[in-house]
Amino acid sequence: DGIIARYMEGGVFRNCVLIGHLRGMFFDSEAFRVRVEGGEINSCYEDGIYIGAGTIPEEITVDGVWCWSNGVGGVYAGITVFNGKFNNITRCRLIRLA
Repeated sequence: DGIIARYMEGGVFRNCVLIGHLRGMFFDSEAFRVRVEGGEINSCYEDGIYIGAGTIPEEITVDGVWCWSNGVGGVYAGITVFNGKFNNITRCRLIRLA
């Protein structure tokens, strides 16, 4: 994975560019009040951003991220929210280029 946020309370990832990872960003156990602002995630094998697994991530905000051509390994998504509380996804662009 490009970035794994685990056991993290607060913080901001701004304008990150992540290309060609398993997942671009992975929010896992005990991630609370973390923001992702802007940036670009593309050509990841699975999801661009994955929120879930382990202890439920809470208050994850994803704002204005471009996720394109992710899921090259099969049926995955630009952004997956599997588990969580009070998460906010706004103003993102999700593009799948064949």
